[in-house]
Amino acid sequence: MSTKQIHVFISHSWAYSDHYDRLSEWIFKDWRLGQASLVFCDFSVPKNDPIHNANNDLQLKKAIL
Repeated sequence: MSTKQIHVFISHSWAYSDHYDRLSEWIFKDWRLGQASLVFCDFSVPKNDPIHNANNDLQLKKAIL
């Protein structure tokens, strides 16, 4: 059996966190594709560590990466 890791970034606003929560419940569960196991890794900005100091797109990109 093989494992495939997939990085996921969900663009969202914490003001609408119910949308993020519903989507992440569906994506970040156990997935199997035949004998393979799919592991989705959440690269979204966490609620407990938001980005407040990005004044433009470039700064936001650097903060996310």
